[in-house]
Amino acid sequence: ISVTVDGQTDTAGTFTVTETIQDVVFPTIENLPEDSFSAGDILTISGSNFDPNASYIIVFAENVMAEVVEVTENSIQVKVPEGAVSGAITLTFNEETKSLGTLTIGASAQFYVFEYTEDRLAKVDIDTGEITFIGSNIPYGNNTRNAVIQDNKYVGFQMQNEQNETEPNIVSIDLDTGSFEVIPIIGVENSSGFDDFIVDSNGRFYIFQDSDIHRLAEVDLNTGELAYIGESVNLNYGSNTRGAVYHKSNKEYIGFAIQNENFEDKPHLERFNLETGETITVNIPENFLLEGGDFSDLAISPADELYIFHDSVNKLAKIDIETGELTYLENQASENTYGLNTRGAVIYENQYIGFEMWNQDFNTAPNIVSIDLETGEVDVVVIATDNLPESINLADFVIKR
Repeated sequence: ISVTVDGQTDTAGTFTVTETIQDVVFPTIENLPEDSFSAGDILTISGSNFDPNASYIIVFAENVMAEVVEVTENSIQVKVPEGAVSGAITLTFNEETKSLGTLTIGASAQFYVFEYTEDRLAKVDIDTGEITFIGSNIPYGNNTRNAVIQDNKYVGFQMQNEQNETEPNIVSIDLDTGSFEVIPIIGVENSSGFDDFIVDSNGRFYIFQDSDIHRLAEVDLNTGELAYIGESVNLNYGSNTRGAVYHKSNKEYIGFAIQNENFEDKPHLERFNLETGETITVNIPENFLLEGGDFSDLAISPADELYIFHDSVNKLAKIDIETGELTYLENQASENTYGLNTRGAVIYENQYIGFEMWNQDFNTAPNIVSIDLETGEVDVVVIATDNLPESINLADFVIKR
């Protein structure tokens, strides 16, 4: 320390300053709002001791992580994520995790299926079976390879156009207006086959080309071009498949096939790492196939758990993606009314929800079948046929969360 008097400066001595390190304090949280929220809503969590410069992790039920929008000293704002369901919310800070309470997520999902007898999209009320039609003269529904919802559009891949010519293309339909765009797939032979169209959490689209080269490809929806994933060809997939899903945690395209590349009946998962191109084949163990190896409708939960309906035993099963072992839901009756001429399944609010054209008696009566993932209870809702064609064709049941 120096002292200056009348222009004269001299050193008075030394002084030590010791920094005080404050303890890291976990925020104090007030009660969560009692309102119901939907995906995309901004949730404000009030409290004290928040640090605007610190890192916080908010996780909703089913292990769905939220995006943090803003942090102040007295609150944190997060965007309710897609796939969030009602239940507990946790906060992780400084490697410590605490429950904040429970939050109600409103049932905001909408369900769609394509009705190609009269070329129109159909919005389905899964509680009543009522159908609302969207658009007309939409060139989709002939020999399709699945559809997804992205940016308020129903986007599907098909092998043939409305003239039944073999012409692979993407059809994108606006969910509000029914207006559509057709994007031809370029750079492939017209005879090329494809399977299992999906979209990842970043809005990238993928399709498996199952003829000639047997490779997974990313699809550019602006140009129709394919960019192949990895270097391997003739991969062990594409023979009589039962759908594919996107696994967020592993960043994998996972598909289910009931035959291998030699057309032998060997049900298996095929896992494609979308970053490295690595592939892993996971066979369903033989002891689960004693009564047959027919399956329908692979589906994935928001928590990345896979389910498949095992037609041969009339039961829904959870699949271990490492071993291929099946865990059947408890309390399922062998008379489950599902698996006959289906149009896809999704998982929503702890229900496996599928769309089928025939019931167990092979009557043409389109149904929504819901199976509770905890109790195994089955609920069947018959589609209202008042405004449906007598001979109806449907394709690609999907969910908008």
